[in-house]
Amino acid sequence: MLSYNPLEEPDTIAEIVQKLPLEVLDKFCWINSTWYKEIQHELRRRWKIQVLEYQKLDNEQELEMEEVERKYPNDEFMQGYLHCEIWGTYIKRELEEAKKQVEIESYMLRNGMLYEQEKEMHASEYVKGMEKLSKLAGLDHQNAIVFSVLNGEIKTIENKLDEYYSRFEKLERTVDWIGNYVEEQTGLEPDKELTDSSDSDYAPPE
Repeated sequence: MLSYNPLEEPDTIAEIVQKLPLEVLDKFCWINSTWYKEIQHELRRRWKIQVLEYQKLDNEQELEMEEVERKYPNDEFMQGYLHCEIWGTYIKRELEEAKKQVEIESYMLRNGMLYEQEKEMHASEYVKGMEKLSKLAGLDHQNAIVFSVLNGEIKTIENKLDEYYSRFEKLERTVDWIGNYVEEQTGLEPDKELTDSSDSDYAPPE
């Protein structure tokens, strides 16, 4: 008579694999066909979560940028400045989500868990993501793909991000300087009306 082994039950295995890291799933998927199937389901589930998280961040970023354009429809300077701030806020979070997604895909591909049609779908999603990352980083598309395979695109974009932050800081200092200069010349302080000074010829525009 065969003894009952809960570790051969699909429901039990499904609960276990939800708590295991990727590197362990990579090894356990070859225990038997039941483990393989449940781990395949788990990797698909995690992949879908990462796709949705990335899309959520992307949509939030687009909405914030559109709000800036509505608020400053004729001010390209403010649009550019605020767009850069929004981009800087979201890019690292998007990179982390994209990195997790690619990592899951690599385990699925390595263990033959994607059918041909799914491979094309994942490749299409991957290319779309890399096109966006390459555009943001100022890289051409082919270089972005090469860097992604070598996992070098993350470092490249982070370097670009550091460069942009330096530019933002310089721009902020310039804006502060202009504000101080205007205040000295006109007596106009932030959030206050012009001072009534007989020594000043400054007047607000008609």
